[in-house]
Amino acid sequence: MSTRAPIAPEGVLVSTDGSAALAPPPKVLRMQTYAAEIECTEPETRHWMHRWCIEKNGGHLALIPPMLIGTDLQPTVSNVFKVAAQKHGSKNCMGVRKIEMQHIEGKKQYWQKG
Repeated sequence: MSTRAPIAPEGVLVSTDGSAALAPPPKVLRMQTYAAEIECTEPETRHWMHRWCIEKNGGHLALIPPMLIGTDLQPTVSNVFKVAAQKHGSKNCMGVRKIEMQHIEGKKQYWQKG
């Protein structure tokens, strides 16, 4: 069992027993093509959130990737890559195509693939 303190990102309420629950999602004021403006109580301040959080994650920030749940690893990009490599490392992830024609013009090369 881990001796680390529970991870409590912003927007997560952690109880004294270490269990966590999500706070209610923020109210969206405006949707832009790149972000959502969310309600803010600070004077003369605007808060923004990525559209993915609103459209795909119920208005919450991304917390812990599902592949890290139960691994006792911190939610970092490098740990996600480590777990993904362990889980999917034996699978082919790159395809190849035969080069049917190669044309060279000076320093430039052009390939036609099948």
